Amino acid sequence: MRPPIYQRLHPLTILVEIWRAVGRFVFIIALFIFYAVTGRGGDTTELIFGGIGVLVALGAIVRYYTFEYAIHDGKLMIREGLITRKQRTIPLDRIQNINLRRDIPHRVLGLVDLEIETPGGAKAEATLSALSESQALVVKQRLSGATQVALSPYLERRREEVIYAITPRELFLAGATENRLFAILATLFGVFAVAPQVQEQLIRDTIREAGRVAGRGPADAVLWVGIALVALLVGWIAAIIQSFVAHYGFELTMHEGRLRRHFGLLSQVENVVPIRRIQVFRTTQNFIQAALGMMKVYVETAGSFGADADSSQREQQSASRHGKSLLAPLTRDSAVGPMLRRIFPHGSLEPAEWSSLPSRALTCALLAGWWLLPAVVAGVWWINTQSESGRAVWLWLVPALWIPIKAWSAYVATRRLKFHDDGEFLVVRSGFLFQTRMVIPFEKVQLVQLTQSPLERRFGLADLRVMTGATTHGSVALARLDAKQAAEWAESIHRRSAESAWKNPDGF
Repeated sequence: MRPPIYQRLHPLTILVEIWRAVGRFVFIIALFIFYAVTGRGGDTTELIFGGIGVLVALGAIVRYYTFEYAIHDGKLMIREGLITRKQRTIPLDRIQNINLRRDIPHRVLGLVDLEIETPGGAKAEATLSALSESQALVVKQRLSGATQVALSPYLERRREEVIYAITPRELFLAGATENRLFAILATLFGVFAVAPQVQEQLIRDTIREAGRVAGRGPADAVLWVGIALVALLVGWIAAIIQSFVAHYGFELTMHEGRLRRHFGLLSQVENVVPIRRIQVFRTTQNFIQAALGMMKVYVETAGSFGADADSSQREQQSASRHGKSLLAPLTRDSAVGPMLRRIFPHGSLEPAEWSSLPSRALTCALLAGWWLLPAVVAGVWWINTQSESGRAVWLWLVPALWIPIKAWSAYVATRRLKFHDDGEFLVVRSGFLFQTRMVIPFEKVQLVQLTQSPLERRFGLADLRVMTGATTHGSVALARLDAKQAAEWAESIHRRSAESAWKNPDGF
């Protein structure tokens, strides 16, 4: 048998690796620069700074000369390492998603990162970083099993059918119907954690300056309302900007049973996934998007187009920036049905008849969790007894608001949950201010789990969880079903899943 022919990455991958290393150590590098400029670091600052630079460059060069890959005999083969050599083999028929990413350095140098995902995990099983544009195109098509390799991305896309292309109006509304205030606050708290001495001074100066401009004192409630409104406005503008940067040019196409996404303004991303490996079709919409008749669309696979909570920080940031399994950042409700039927031909988000939870489920939901209220009351009482100035009196709002919040959450969890079983799909609708719909083919079901709490046993109820092979958002929980019906339903789902196993030769 002919031995595999191994290839190296593009030589400019050395510069890409150096850029990434600089990004990982940006705070340390900035600190050394600050010490060097101010003269606080002594005579060793330049030496340490130079040593880090040498190690970064040396690591990039070593990786380039020790990383090789080959596509041979239906397998992707990768070997790497200098002292400890490691070789990985990935069968081509187990590849779940193929992701192409172009960050700013890649676009300047004409390079592409190619990520390969398998059902074995949510993060990329292998990354070829970096390849030339033409090399990445050929490798992607060979990994996809294409019989004819097109050497031009333009010729490749001409063969594809466009299912969805975002418009400027949809880009604007995708950001305008959300707010990034909490993300901004989380970032600020992260900065404060690194430099806590900055926190108090910055907050004090900001409030003092806002009060001076408004002509009001720090204790004036109007000032705080104004600060809150300005913060919301900043978060709203940030959401619009992020929408344009992250989803600019978003296009969804289909060719030979595969979906391809292409999007991004600064960092361009391209994903390819076989339709037969999609586990779940999911939509979300907040109350503003629902009023406008628009929603977001997702699909979940065993690789899930990105990373999950167990992945590294870089992978989480990449997944967040690239929208994970996002299929449409925002589109009209009427356009979602045809999109669903291109993936699941007989699926529907609006079945003719919905099923609901039994009436006693609301009573059970209202009683569940009340044991926490005495603990909260005791905690607030203890804090007030320890406070000589009485500043903690406002904490009594926590148990006072507990009752309406608990009643509202119980109502939403039970009365807003609707589901439908048409024999081929499970369709679930839940939520009020934030609504979610899921379509799960029974042929994709991997596990059905039935559980009962002591309170649910008292009311004759049970929780049913239906799980697929998707690593993120791949399961749905139906809480407080009638126990007898839930057990019969679980058995029926098991049976139908087993009967349709022949449709999933690879298990997914």
